[in-house]
Amino acid sequence: MDSWGDNTTILRDRKTRKTYKQPKSNINRRNVETEMLLELLKERTGTSLIGIRLQTCKSIKGYRWQFNFQDDEQFAKACADYKKNNFCTVPSAYDLYFLVQGHMTVQTDALEDLNEDASIAKIKNAFIKGSNNKKSTRVIAGKMVEVFAVA
Repeated sequence: MDSWGDNTTILRDRKTRKTYKQPKSNINRRNVETEMLLELLKERTGTSLIGIRLQTCKSIKGYRWQFNFQDDEQFAKACADYKKNNFCTVPSAYDLYFLVQGHMTVQTDALEDLNEDASIAKIKNAFIKGSNNKKSTRVIAGKMVEVFAVA
């Protein structure tokens, strides 16, 4: 990987002899080299890539310039999705790149803690609570399956 005086980053794949050149418009982003390597990996192997980044923050408003959002509307939608669903997808060299709130827990069975003589109302409430907690992970898994099905 080379950087030239005009801050252009160039990556040369010695195996395929292909050259990857990062546009100057993206040169101030922190993850330029990583994205170039991901593009190389995708082209060389023909694979689909999914990235998952666990976040400790409750809002992603501070990440406006770190990711390649095309406009304010796209960024506002990502912020709303993150707040509502505990995750969002962001533009990246990955086919799908998830930002996920790191405090989410995985539940194996919402009905585990119920007594054997639990009323129908308690069973219903436990089932609803369990399905709401699993909603985010189901959506993420569904989106991953879509990417894998295309590959």
